[in-house]
Amino acid sequence: MINQVVSTTVQHAASDTCAGIHCEIHQVDEPGSGYYGCGECYHLYPTAGSLRRAYRRRLRQDPPRRLRGGESSYGLWGWLKLYLFVRTDRITFCQECSHDF
Repeated sequence: MINQVVSTTVQHAASDTCAGIHCEIHQVDEPGSGYYGCGECYHLYPTAGSLRRAYRRRLRQDPPRRLRGGESSYGLWGWLKLYLFVRTDRITFCQECSHDF
């Protein structure tokens, strides 16, 4: 599990009154609106940069099989494209729960 979000909201168990804004991963209510929110765990990415940072952090912790020396390798340019030059519209899943956007 990746814990990149530091929230100042009060941690508590989910209830009916906070359904739809309660992040199941971090057990906090996410504040207002943001760049993108997951429909499964309700984690909120406040900016495009926060989504990119979470993506990069996840790649560092669990690189794709091809980067770990599987049957084919991305090579240096492939890694740079995946890691450094990723666009947020190319990130297709929540970095917390792996649910497709």
